Amino acid sequence: MNDTATRKPRSPKSEILKIIGNNIRQLRCHHDMKSSELANAIGFHPVSISKYENGHINMTVTALERFAIFFAVPIEEFFKK
Repeated sequence: MNDTATRKPRSPKSEILKIIGNNIRQLRCHHDMKSSELANAIGFHPVSISKYENGHINMTVTALERFAIFFAVPIEEFFKK
């Protein structure tokens, strides 16, 4: 049996995390920032920024709010595909 036969289908939550992460990355790049610069600016560890951008960890509402305030965008902006 190969890996693909035993893999679980992606949950909608993981897809949402990837969308949010991609939007964070796009905003960061639009502002010509390194992930470490963004991390320092909003008080996160640089590894956390990478994990958020790649959809590897859950995003709290508080964390999302910190990104929204920093980038001066509404929270809804992070959910756009």
